[in-house]
Amino acid sequence: MQQRHLDSLERKLEAALQSLTQEMKKDWQVHPATQALELSLFASLEKTKAVWANGGFTGPSQGETVQANSAAIGKCEALLEIHDNLLAIGGLSD
Repeated sequence: MQQRHLDSLERKLEAALQSLTQEMKKDWQVHPATQALELSLFASLEKTKAVWANGGFTGPSQGETVQANSAAIGKCEALLEIHDNLLAIGGLSD
């Protein structure tokens, strides 16, 4: 059931991306909201890296430190994936 749902979402995404004209993609790339979102993603990424560099993901035990670092890695990966999706919408990922 979950795989069918995922397949359906992927088909819908592909159809939505294919429906975008070059003009729509260009408008998306230069739109202030898109640019603000991209900047906020990079700001969050840089903030997370700064906290990490300053030991902010260190716990009282080794296990808690591993969990905190894993969460930070997951956050960074999610931010980068969102950015990649922004590029795909703008037609810049190919």
